[in-house]
Amino acid sequence: MAQRVYANQLRTQDHNAATVYRGFERVTQIEYAGAGENMVGEEMYGMDDLGTDGLHHEVFFHTGLQGQAVVRPDNVRQRFPMAAYRTASILIQGYDRVGIAHEYYPEDLEDNLAGFEFIAGMASDLPKLLRDTEEDLHFRMYNEGESAGRLVGFANTPLFVNGSSYSLQLVGNPTYFSGTAASNIIAGGGVSHAMLHQAIQYGENFIDEEGRTKPRRIVMMVGRKQNLDLVAMYINHGSNIENFDPNRPNPSADLAGVKLLATQRLAQPNDIIVFYEGWEGHIKMRAKYQNRADTWEEGHAQYRKIVSQTRSRLGYYAYNNRLVVLMRGAA
Repeated sequence: MAQRVYANQLRTQDHNAATVYRGFERVTQIEYAGAGENMVGEEMYGMDDLGTDGLHHEVFFHTGLQGQAVVRPDNVRQRFPMAAYRTASILIQGYDRVGIAHEYYPEDLEDNLAGFEFIAGMASDLPKLLRDTEEDLHFRMYNEGESAGRLVGFANTPLFVNGSSYSLQLVGNPTYFSGTAASNIIAGGGVSHAMLHQAIQYGENFIDEEGRTKPRRIVMMVGRKQNLDLVAMYINHGSNIENFDPNRPNPSADLAGVKLLATQRLAQPNDIIVFYEGWEGHIKMRAKYQNRADTWEEGHAQYRKIVSQTRSRLGYYAYNNRLVVLMRGAA
């Protein structure tokens, strides 16, 4: 996260605004168009369903009935085996608190030029500062997804696993997968039809919690704009863009309609994160409160100070990591 937490050149803590040079004809603020247009982090989380009561939640999981019906000889009093289901549980805990404040002394402004009323008006920038930090937090779970410090799910594994030190797991059946099938990291390299089809094949070979093949289609990709522009070109081209033959159909045309989220906040610029249908039920963000704004007065007489503050209390968790894939690009 960038080291730009707070700074105040006017030293509002007990500063004397009258000492600021008063010869300015006008006070203007430098602005940039499009502020906040690339804030897409919240779109990478499904709706929280744990509620806001308390800090700790323990969730109990179970599968549907597993296995298949058994074929037996035609005996009148034939006995059949009982179906089974597997269970697991996880403990979800912890929030991040984020906030920023602004203050000014009303009486100091009485002796100042009207232009310096911007000191009071700067409180309107607080939501912008808060939202910028929240966006970094939204991406932290994905940027640190291979770290054991960002443990998620009933298997107590990172968001992205390589199949060796940590592996994908089914509920109550941790040894079901092995080798490369136990990973949701794909070495995709650059954008190509081969890369896109590796992602498609992961979804086509998806195994549900009951051990059955249940294909999942790609519904969203997140990455830097330069890579997603190439993905869009590959998907939407009228023919196979790699061989320049208008008579060859586009092999990635089935991905038309996939949501593409561009962001500059991915730590590795060439990585692409792929989401499969149903991911919203597994990866979630919860807010005890978000964008809570407060204003209060401190002190008295000439020491009266107005303080404005905005803050959020956010938590992130994932029930499962198998419906998200890291397509690792060139470092």
